[in-house]
Amino acid sequence: MVGRKIFLYALVAMLVATAFAGYVRGIDVDTDTDATTILQIDVFYPNVYNVSFYSWDETADEVTGANLNETQVDVSRVGSANCYAFNASITYEASAGGIDAIDCVYVIAYYDNGLTPANPLDYGNTQVALGGNDNLVLKINLTDIDWTLPVPTATYTIEAGGTSNEHNDTIAAGGTVNCEMTRIDNEWGNISIAFQPMEQVRNALGGGTANAPDDAGTWDFVVIARNVTTDCENDHAADNSYGEFGYFRYVELGVEGGNSQGSGRPNDMIWINQTNHVLYRANVDHAINVSLAGDPTGVNFLGTIPNTNIGFRDWDAGSYDFFLGGPDTVNTYENPMAALDTGTYTNCTTADDYMDVSWQVFIPLGTAEDSYQTAITYGIDVTW
Repeated sequence: MVGRKIFLYALVAMLVATAFAGYVRGIDVDTDTDATTILQIDVFYPNVYNVSFYSWDETADEVTGANLNETQVDVSRVGSANCYAFNASITYEASAGGIDAIDCVYVIAYYDNGLTPANPLDYGNTQVALGGNDNLVLKINLTDIDWTLPVPTATYTIEAGGTSNEHNDTIAAGGTVNCEMTRIDNEWGNISIAFQPMEQVRNALGGGTANAPDDAGTWDFVVIARNVTTDCENDHAADNSYGEFGYFRYVELGVEGGNSQGSGRPNDMIWINQTNHVLYRANVDHAINVSLAGDPTGVNFLGTIPNTNIGFRDWDAGSYDFFLGGPDTVNTYENPMAALDTGTYTNCTTADDYMDVSWQVFIPLGTAEDSYQTAITYGIDVTW
């Protein structure tokens, strides 16, 4: 009996211990989490890649040669019609509408005036309104783009600061710009905008870092793509990409009006009414000068009139400047005073800038009856 009691006591104790043990392990469950679900928001906007600057073949209507980005190029002039193109690849995610959803492309080209502002696009928008040689006067807005056609089309406008003449003189006669677009696939298209820079587009360095407007004293350009139609220029929910290039220095000069001829008696001061019409173009700091090939010499008797008796002036200027002369071994007499005209670049409100040069000659006593001649040379030189 004692053994059975001991067993029953042990069994009861074990059951009680088990019951109390289960009670101690119980807890309240008030919260729970599951972090396996993801919220994803895809934000798409057009992207601009491969911004470049090429020569443009007008006959084939296509870019040609090597990428000229960050280099200097020649202006276009008589006998050398140099054309160039801004080129860019534009992409847009298919789920956002693809290339067909690109509503506008915007291009600005501008001289940076020696600055590298924090937001070059803002500077370009400001500078383009100035017009003239310090700006390409090129601000192109392509809208109503239809990428679905075999040859995509767009409506594009050319905005220019200043007068139409400024536009003609810095881009091309008539301000012509050519636009070519190519659809590659549903998400990708190429665009080329060609133009012809004229003689008076300001010279500049070529840059050094690709696709970044970070070099001062260059021409910068930006290509912007947007999928909005309300404000292509100022809506910043889009992508843009920059490039830089420059223009070589260029000066040009010619003279119209024929020979300057007058007559008088010894001891007369004569004014020659037939002026020399000097036309010039320049895209760099420059000066215009005049020289004689020597003292005017008689055709029949080889007498001379000293060059110190010969004066000249810009028709709009005041007094005449007289040549200083020199020893017999010197046969060229430069303008002894300041150059006839100096400037940063010619005034592009006309196709050419010009001056009318008039002459004054004192015929000394004892000068033999004859015709006296010497060659006049006008020159234009870069002054930096």
